[in-house]
Amino acid sequence: MAKMDFSKIKLIFLDVDGVIAKNFMTPTTPEMLAALDSLTSKYHVSLCTGRSVQSAKHIIDGAELKNFYHVLETGSKVLAPGGKFEYEKTLSKDEINKLIDMTNPMGCFYGVCVNGEWIDDIKEVSSDAITILSINTDSKEKTREVLDVIEPIAENFYISTLVSSFYPDGAHIHITNKDVSKGEGVRYVKNALGLSKENCLGVGDSIGDLPMLKECGIKVVMGNADEETKSHADLVIGDFEDDGLIKFIQENLL
Repeated sequence: MAKMDFSKIKLIFLDVDGVIAKNFMTPTTPEMLAALDSLTSKYHVSLCTGRSVQSAKHIIDGAELKNFYHVLETGSKVLAPGGKFEYEKTLSKDEINKLIDMTNPMGCFYGVCVNGEWIDDIKEVSSDAITILSINTDSKEKTREVLDVIEPIAENFYISTLVSSFYPDGAHIHITNKDVSKGEGVRYVKNALGLSKENCLGVGDSIGDLPMLKECGIKVVMGNADEETKSHADLVIGDFEDDGLIKFIQENLL
């Protein structure tokens, strides 16, 4: 691993799935929680994830991260120290129904995030407090097919593509408010803390993390990431399965 200067780093942004945990169905290990906790005496440690606060709660609590900012739901919400949301940006049911109608013939399956809970059937949603529509695919071909259909109207939404928790070659295509992204969330936190790009380090594993990484002075990418994401990295570390993040923390940040 090439030697880098981490002396200016004060703020660390971490994606969750594929970085801290294998996926949302797999518990975060005690060893990982201990490694994250070990950072807190020296750095401000912020999750930057597509997960909701409910889904990320065991990490925030288990690693003692409650006193830090967190960018959640792909940037739709920012959780402030102490547990209150400082902003939230939503989609309307009409917008979501339009996207479902456009992509339903492709055999996708869907989820919407409402008040921090993932719901599979939009018919069950009675409010417009929807922050994410997740269009879920089972293959690279289907992902490309969906993106070809929705990208022409991308000016109306923000589209980010995440690694699927269900299928090795599939994706979660997250649709959010057009003013929302992980990058916007990172900028909000940097401004709130009075820090600059050179003070920030980000760790991700997919192209959905690129908006976050572009806001960081040091871009760290997991070994399990795709080649496109790795091409943007200042540093590629070990795979998740080989405790890549834990080893990076122990060898470089403490």
